[in-house]
Amino acid sequence: MKKLIVVFALLSLSIAGSALATCPTTPIDHDHEFVPWFEWTQDAACYSLTGYISSATISCPNRPGWSFGGPGLSYAVTSFTANSNYMYNPNNWFADAFFYLDSPDATASDWVELLAVVTHNGTDTAYVLFYWNGSMGSLNGCVNQHNQIFSAAAGDTVAIKIYASNSGNATIQASYPVIGDSSGS
Repeated sequence: MKKLIVVFALLSLSIAGSALATCPTTPIDHDHEFVPWFEWTQDAACYSLTGYISSATISCPNRPGWSFGGPGLSYAVTSFTANSNYMYNPNNWFADAFFYLDSPDATASDWVELLAVVTHNGTDTAYVLFYWNGSMGSLNGCVNQHNQIFSAAAGDTVAIKIYASNSGNATIQASYPVIGDSSGS
């Protein structure tokens, strides 16, 4: 009986530990770098996962993230409210991640996309920050992918989303996104 209680207590602590993430994650000021920026990267526990998603490590940079299985559409989403106390430039937000995509059939049906959706006064603006599909070739996960900056003012809701569609034969992985607002380029 004592062993059962100890096992239950340890199990409860391990479950509670993953539930203790503060969401949204508090921004970190990187003001000592060449280009100052606030890091808004969210803890993995702050993401809502839908579909065929499991934990993974993107092997090339050895970063934690997700694997998007299939067949079907899967997505990971987090959101937070932009705060002027943690912002250098409302027109210089970014999000990036490392992506691995191997589509044996080289099909556009296997794809991954990184989006930012900013809600300002009830209106959504979507920014495609990165997109890749199997017909474009493979991604080895070794390059941090970021193709566009976006704008978000204080009080706006910022949602960062990774969508992936897997025909069932592909390997699609993404690291947890780094999210930030920088003073310049």
